[in-house]
Amino acid sequence: SCPARGNWNCPSLNFKNIEPNLKLLGVRDLILTTPEAIKKIETNSSFHLTAKTASFKVYSLKEPVSLVEAIELEPAQIQDKTFKKDFMTWFYKWDGTQPHLIYSNHFDSVFKNKIYKDPKNKCVPSVEVNYNSITLDTPCPHFLHLLKFTYHPSWKTSTNDEIAPISPGFMALVPSEKKVTLRFGPSFDWSLSGLISLLTAIFIMLRVLNKRFCFF
Repeated sequence: SCPARGNWNCPSLNFKNIEPNLKLLGVRDLILTTPEAIKKIETNSSFHLTAKTASFKVYSLKEPVSLVEAIELEPAQIQDKTFKKDFMTWFYKWDGTQPHLIYSNHFDSVFKNKIYKDPKNKCVPSVEVNYNSITLDTPCPHFLHLLKFTYHPSWKTSTNDEIAPISPGFMALVPSEKKVTLRFGPSFDWSLSGLISLLTAIFIMLRVLNKRFCFF
């Protein structure tokens, strides 16, 4: 959509150079509704029609899109807590040649010099996604992997490997084993907030019951 005001550049329908960006984000399918968009994407040989209804059509990239990959360029470290802004700037300027940015205080000990460099044996990891877990299966443990899932500190690994945010907002991981499971669980803050909410609800309920039945 185009903002009604402000110094914004309105988006345009350009499917010519979209493939690298979609692969970066782990996106395979596009849902299109307008005749203009459908007409333009049908001129791009990288897409094919995979589904349609009366109100929209789904176009998918012909080449596979991976949700995990072994990074081939040494990433750059950032330590500023405004890393989200740095990630956004990186994404706007990304053309496929820039290294990723990683926000971690343990960059040198965990993520530095962990690039897989074996052109004869390409590393092809895979992931299995469930309701609150992601299972990484990789033939090249001990090397830096990019998981194209939104980073959140509540993600924890079964191997206690560190997970760090990496541009454009995904998860960076150096798996210590060939199979690693990431689980999304409540943090301490979430647990504390839940406990406070529960105690507050109990207190309100007791006040209401006390006024009605005069227990004490």
